[in-house]
Amino acid sequence: MDYYTCLFGITTDNLFKFVANRDNTVAIIPMQETEFIHQNKDKWNEFEQVLKSSDKDPERLTDLFIETTDDLSYSRTFYPNRSVRVYLNGISQLTYQAIYRNRGREKNALRKFWLQELPDAMWHSRRTLLYSFLLFIGGLSIGMVSSIYYPEFAQIILGDQYIAMTEANIANGDPMAVYKNQEPMIMFFQIAWNNIKIAFGTFVLGILFGIGTIYVVFFNGIMVGAFIYFFIERGLFNESFLAIMLHGTLELSMIVVAGCAGFTLARGLLFPGTFTRGQALFQSARQGIKILIGVTVLLIYAAIIESFATRYTDMPDALRAIIILLSALLVVGYFVWFPRYRHRNGYIKDHKDEVISESKSGHLHPNNIKSSAQLFSESFSLLSKNIPEIINLSIGVAVLVTLAFGFITEGKFHQLFENEFSPEYTTVGILYPWDRYGLYLNFRQHPLLYLFYTSLFAAFGIIIFRLSMKHLKKRPSINANKIINVFVIALITGLPLLAPHPITVTIMPFYFPFCLLWIYVTFESNQDAASSLMATLRLLRGNFWRMIVTFLSMISVIWICLLLISTEVVGLLIDFIQINIPRNAVLSEESGTILFTFFAFLIPAFIFSIAFFGTTLLYYSLKEINEANSLTDAINKIGFKKRAYGLEQES
Repeated sequence: MDYYTCLFGITTDNLFKFVANRDNTVAIIPMQETEFIHQNKDKWNEFEQVLKSSDKDPERLTDLFIETTDDLSYSRTFYPNRSVRVYLNGISQLTYQAIYRNRGREKNALRKFWLQELPDAMWHSRRTLLYSFLLFIGGLSIGMVSSIYYPEFAQIILGDQYIAMTEANIANGDPMAVYKNQEPMIMFFQIAWNNIKIAFGTFVLGILFGIGTIYVVFFNGIMVGAFIYFFIERGLFNESFLAIMLHGTLELSMIVVAGCAGFTLARGLLFPGTFTRGQALFQSARQGIKILIGVTVLLIYAAIIESFATRYTDMPDALRAIIILLSALLVVGYFVWFPRYRHRNGYIKDHKDEVISESKSGHLHPNNIKSSAQLFSESFSLLSKNIPEIINLSIGVAVLVTLAFGFITEGKFHQLFENEFSPEYTTVGILYPWDRYGLYLNFRQHPLLYLFYTSLFAAFGIIIFRLSMKHLKKRPSINANKIINVFVIALITGLPLLAPHPITVTIMPFYFPFCLLWIYVTFESNQDAASSLMATLRLLRGNFWRMIVTFLSMISVIWICLLLISTEVVGLLIDFIQINIPRNAVLSEESGTILFTFFAFLIPAFIFSIAFFGTTLLYYSLKEINEANSLTDAINKIGFKKRAYGLEQES
């Protein structure tokens, strides 16, 4: 054995060559690609033959696989863009396919799904299950309380035809006759299909960032609340409860669990964490589908009960109560207790232990160059880290705007909507949410509104930028000059609002992100507005469309959330609050428009923070593209040595 073998434990005819330098040091040089191929091609050919053979020698296959994966690792290091790496990667894939692709399904796959996979999915989604339950109970409470104060509420929610039919059944002495009108089998297929369709829709609508799921769960809760009080009001609660909850225990519970599946899907889209957005969405979709399968099976069971058992209203009350209790125990035991039991006994591992490749955007490193998708993902990550602060800030904005319009209208908020159907505010058509905000942009009649909005915008931006920089380990300084410069740029940012409405909507997607970045450059540096404008233009040289694509991806989320303003959800919430305000209270007649103004600015303020967070991340990404500071630092560190315990240590 020669000197180099003793020193390095590897012979010179293997993977490396060792060359002695004049200063008596040794240089390690990887062999050329042609030498690497020539030395190992026989082994690789043998490996291919073993893989193709019908009678494989397990021991030889294992040895060859280990050696070939070692060669693949070596080629990835020293020949990353060469064909030999592709070839070896293909052999490894063939090995994986030979072992796994043709592997038969486990004999106990069905048992494993119900006893392991679905309970594990429920444990990982326990928080979204709680959110779905609270949302449903909130809707149910609103439905009941609204029915107490507003007698026609049930008729509005449930429909005139259903109310008339039920009233007729009550008059005929059989309130639950609706469950006896069809043949059991036909009824089963109709009910099962309808319930599964609703559950599937609740899950799929989670892709709309959870807003669709919120609407379905919340509105179903309102319907159930109105339905329950309809029978309470007529003294039929006991009979209706025993009849309806015979199948409703499972049916209503599965609406909540389907909501859990929808929120799980939305969570992967909004908060991918250390995964790429695609990875997180795939994982959450797979988890949600498992939950949806469980929901579907129990909905079919509920349809069987509703079609074949609920019609027997003369069934003993004790028997119906037992069935209801068993159904409740099944839902709580399987979807809540059993997952907790498995986790407590160590059968469920946390997501952090799962082997999934992490995204490079998983950590908020400000000096990395990020794609639009990464900026989008990390903007939501910053939002999730600051939710309490953003909620408080959004409430403050909504309160200030509401007070401002109370001052302007002298308490007559209904004046805001006198021109609601004016052509000036309906020309954009499909962009109805923004059209509605045109009602609050009457600068001709109230010029001071422009100054108020821009001042509020400047203050909002400063606070959000400070929050974002805190998580990026930056320490912004605040002084009077910086605040004045931000205020000046905010005045310039709002200029398109003075143009005709359609022009404003057309210009803003391109103009607004530029102004946001301009504000941040001013905020991050100590430059005046003019100097920071030039710095912003230098940053965007060749990167303008990167900024636009990033902003448009965020504005799509904001736009979907603005649609919530025009849905029944906000309207029902306002009605619920309004009916609980005493008639003789101050501004009681204006309460509807006051509440709408509050929510019209609360929701956008919360969601719009995403654009500010995204601007912060975009700034550092563009700065790295233009200046390459982190790359320069890395180059400067090459060759830098430290001393530790008297020895030189590489950095």
